Amino acid sequence: MRIVFTGGGTGGHITPVVSVVRELKRIYPHEHISPLELFFMGPKGAFEEKALLDEGVQIEYILGAKLRRYISLSNLVDIVKLPIGFLQALWQLYKVMPDIVWAKGGFGSLSIGFVAWLYRIPLIIHESDTIPGLSNRFLSIFATEIGVCFEQALRYFPPQKTALVGNPIRRSLFEGDPNEARSYFTLSGEEGRPIIMVMGGSQGAQRLNTLIAESLHDLLPSYELIHQCGATNYDEFVTELRDVHGIDPEKNPYYHVRGYLEEHEQAMAYSVVDLFISRAGAGTIFEIAALGKPSILIPLPHAASEHQTRNAYHFARRGASVVLQQHNLTPHLLLNEIHHILKNPLLAKQMSVRAKEIAKPDASLIIATNLVELAIKKQIVPPWLTGESSSEHHEDQHQTTTKNEKRFWKIAKKK
Repeated sequence: MRIVFTGGGTGGHITPVVSVVRELKRIYPHEHISPLELFFMGPKGAFEEKALLDEGVQIEYILGAKLRRYISLSNLVDIVKLPIGFLQALWQLYKVMPDIVWAKGGFGSLSIGFVAWLYRIPLIIHESDTIPGLSNRFLSIFATEIGVCFEQALRYFPPQKTALVGNPIRRSLFEGDPNEARSYFTLSGEEGRPIIMVMGGSQGAQRLNTLIAESLHDLLPSYELIHQCGATNYDEFVTELRDVHGIDPEKNPYYHVRGYLEEHEQAMAYSVVDLFISRAGAGTIFEIAALGKPSILIPLPHAASEHQTRNAYHFARRGASVVLQQHNLTPHLLLNEIHHILKNPLLAKQMSVRAKEIAKPDASLIIATNLVELAIKKQIVPPWLTGESSSEHHEDQHQTTTKNEKRFWKIAKKK
């Protein structure tokens, strides 16, 4: 059985693929059907590509052309990229000829998704945000089934083939050991000192880093921070901390800054955190929800269709998060919100409960189960190759395919 994954080149598109791949390997009935072969086809450039290779996924790079809603010189370049990516997709999918294609969205999935339809390969697309991107809106025309994370996204797709499934999350992130975390991050271990984790996405967030740096003198007397500032920002940010703010992260026992956290490091950090301060990408906020932690979300203001802002306010309306807008945010305002949550245990508990109500921690399993079932259905062997009579084969086929047919969609819709 061959399954091709595709998506944009950022961590937000790659990490969910890793989650689904792991569930596929865990549930796949190897002893009964053909070996499981997994491929990723998309643009080059995400930190998490190594995680795909570690999972045994074969990677084929496809040139991606981004669809923009505004006038830009980059559109001229992408006009050239689009046909090249299309030809690459034609060749790569022809070589592999998978049983099914799962598209995570983003400009990287456009060519592969469309070519899958041309080859009549079942196409499943997944949309993480409240408002779908242009690529997924286009591919929804050709998709066999569509999964979304937010109820608001349902109205953008045909209802007969769309379901609310949630965002795939890696199981390992919930298996961190608090004792190991305290040792690894050299946490103070002071009783009554809450731990705050600051995350700006896989590539960090410069404005968020600056805000935290300006707030540290007020934060560190009461709180302890684990801060992922972004690998490309790390050296410059540490220099700014020392030269501008007079804070040396290596000497301060309450501040632990990292450029990028590997998966096992994330899991350890997650196990001890009391409050998250984060951007509002779907991958991150659904991890926070599954952990059942309160959060302060600072959405990226220039994200396409303001999807981070809409994601954040969905969580805020449910009582799981507080949203602060970057354009008018000050250290004083941030500090007030932190105090308001962490010095009010009842509020923090209520936010945790609301977060878990939003979470769909079994999304990876639901998606993986559906992929296997659809691929098996496509692989059904015709009777003339098995020696069965047509009637015997039809009965066996009916029992195999209808017993669990659309089980994924029924389960997802019930949730």
